[in-house]
Amino acid sequence: MRANDSPRVMKQENIPPDQIIVKITTPFTGFNFAYLKKLFESIAANKAYERGNYAFGRKGDYKTAINEYNKAIELCPNSEFIYHARALAYHYHALTRRNLSRRHKAIDDYDRAVKLNPNFAPSYYNRGIVFALLRDYKKAIASYDYAVRLNPSYAFAYNNRANVYYILRDYYKALKDYARAIDRGDLSLGTAAAYRNRANVYYILRDYYKALDDYNHAFNLDSNPDWSEARLDRKSAYEKIGDQTKAIDDLTKAISVNPRNANVYYNRGFAYKIFGRYREAIDDFDCAIAIAPFYVKAYVGRGEAYRSLGDYNGATQDAIKARELGDGGLFAAMKDLLRYL
Repeated sequence: MRANDSPRVMKQENIPPDQIIVKITTPFTGFNFAYLKKLFESIAANKAYERGNYAFGRKGDYKTAINEYNKAIELCPNSEFIYHARALAYHYHALTRRNLSRRHKAIDDYDRAVKLNPNFAPSYYNRGIVFALLRDYKKAIASYDYAVRLNPSYAFAYNNRANVYYILRDYYKALKDYARAIDRGDLSLGTAAAYRNRANVYYILRDYYKALDDYNHAFNLDSNPDWSEARLDRKSAYEKIGDQTKAIDDLTKAISVNPRNANVYYNRGFAYKIFGRYREAIDDFDCAIAIAPFYVKAYVGRGEAYRSLGDYNGATQDAIKARELGDGGLFAAMKDLLRYL
């Protein structure tokens, strides 16, 4: 377990929603007025659809994207692709604005997409993501079930369904789905995420060597070195098997990649403190506090390091600050200690 964390909470990696970009076509039925009208509407719908895709993908302007998809749907109301795209824009707009109604609109559009095409697995998958964000886990699982039934190789869907089982603490079902995601993955970031997620489950089940094996697989596959939270997780597993040196090495690597993460400095400081390397611990707690001045655990950790060095004045000052921030445990301990000095 990470220093002073209770209960243990580990971040699971969700695979993002699918994005589908296709041309809207009008089947040829012979040159007549009705066909020409549909053809021109299809061309206009495509233009609006493309403008929506540009606003969504290139600019991150979800509101404009939604407006363009609205125009496309007016001209071409029977395309699952446009409803899928608009749902995706609603989803991301909800994330940026924390707008709950947008998430429900996203679900409505995914429902329309699968009604138009019941075999359209990406819309079931994306709908599962939105249901999970709304904490409607039963419907999230049902949506992922549809997705993998239609596409048994859908690694992303297995990973995200496993994440729901993880939230529900059904760890053995989660392990099975992470294994499916790994087996069906393409050695991409998605597979790395599945390895990391499965490692977190093994950690919770106290199978630390399997957890470490999966963390190592995840790091070998992921090309992005800034995965500080995963390094904290692996550091915790190293601590559980008594390998403090590797635990500290992991945190040092995380700091070299992102030197502005107070939590990583705090955790390395805590590891140094366990090792009896109190001066190095104090240096790390100093860094954590410089980045996050209200980081109460860093004051407690530094105060404990000062106390171990016999610097009771420094320890008392940190104990007072920690109490001001809401943690009076060190202050009470120092009060009892100073009474006997």
